[in-house]
Amino acid sequence: APMASDGKEGEGKDGAKEAPKMTEAVGDCGACGNTIAGGSYMRALDKVWHSDCFKCTECGAGFPDGRFLPKDNKPYCEDDYRKLFGAKCAGCGEPVVGGLKAVDKSWHPDCFKCHECGKVLPLGEKFSKGPGGNVYCAADAERLFAVKCAACGKAITGSMFKALDATWHQDCFNCAECGTSLSDGKFAPKDGKPYCTACFDDKFREKVMCAACGKRITDSYATLFDRKYHSDCVACAECGVRFGADQVAFSYDGDIYCESHYHSRLPSCAGCGKNIETEHVAVNHGELRHMACLSCFVCGTKVESAAAFVRLGFVVCKTHNSGELPKDKEEAMEAKQKAADERAAKEARASEGAAAAGESAGGAGGAGGAGGGADGGALADAPTCMLGPAAGWHESLRLSTGGGAPSEERTFAEIAQGTKLKDGTVAAGVHLSLSPAGGG
Repeated sequence: APMASDGKEGEGKDGAKEAPKMTEAVGDCGACGNTIAGGSYMRALDKVWHSDCFKCTECGAGFPDGRFLPKDNKPYCEDDYRKLFGAKCAGCGEPVVGGLKAVDKSWHPDCFKCHECGKVLPLGEKFSKGPGGNVYCAADAERLFAVKCAACGKAITGSMFKALDATWHQDCFNCAECGTSLSDGKFAPKDGKPYCTACFDDKFREKVMCAACGKRITDSYATLFDRKYHSDCVACAECGVRFGADQVAFSYDGDIYCESHYHSRLPSCAGCGKNIETEHVAVNHGELRHMACLSCFVCGTKVESAAAFVRLGFVVCKTHNSGELPKDKEEAMEAKQKAADERAAKEARASEGAAAAGESAGGAGGAGGAGGGADGGALADAPTCMLGPAAGWHESLRLSTGGGAPSEERTFAEIAQGTKLKDGTVAAGVHLSLSPAGGG
């Protein structure tokens, strides 16, 4: 604290002393404002004061030892100065002399306590600053304010991992399905949970299977002919050569081929010998022909589809659609028909065996399916029509049901759709081989 000095020059600083009698004014008193022209006085704060006027501005007590504390150019005793202008304890609100500083505030040592539990926090003990500048012991700070792990719910005090708008212990950021660590940052999110790519694909992605190897596709893939392939599986099914970006792939019977092996898989037309790639028809009990390669089985004359007739299951011209047939041709027809019938019977037996195995494995699918009526049974058991519902085949065909019954005119399309003849015979799905006794 500064000290007031008396009017004598050269005197010490032990307090106010009687000044010599003056005959000249030394100035106006800093307290009462009257002119000091005689008597003792003091000098302080760049002013002169009557010795009796130099007192604490707050309590009016003098300064026996001449020590005071100034504020706004006014003198105060130490107690009043601390009370009015000194630091206040953040705990009790009383002035602090000495004390300690924490969180930008002054405290009495005994007032420096946890705001939550009231425990005194001695020097050196860890604490945290909370809302409003209050202090908290480490335990309460962790419980009240620490960031909680989204997985285990415990406070995070060490390294943490932020993802999915949440915070995690680094050791807790694992796949929600298999528990594999995802601390490398590679994961797939679903409903606020992280998954490794394998579990995410297994649980949530559509299971796309490769048309070539049959295994699941989990990475990039190629789509060919509405089928999906692993990028490494896009190769010719015959030679294994992979297709580049500028190569053309061909599809046959569910597989993909290079051009040469595609053509080697295609059936040949019985008429021209070339590969069949466009519309074609199965005729003559097993022959495949381009629509443009139809010819009479008897004489070999080329016939247009609109002028084609069927006799004993063979395509013939109008001339050979009636009358006797050459012996060799008739025998050839019978041989081919017999071979076709044997082939159909073999296929039927194989189909029946497969159906029986399915029934024994799957239980009764049963009686309801078997009792579909005479028509349904005839359609189900009949071999495949060798003509088939080929596009454009709407020509009329006269069929005789035998026994002298009148012939009926039906188109190929009507036959394929299962229309009935007048006697109830189901014409669809049966070989068009008619009895010679029936009138051709």
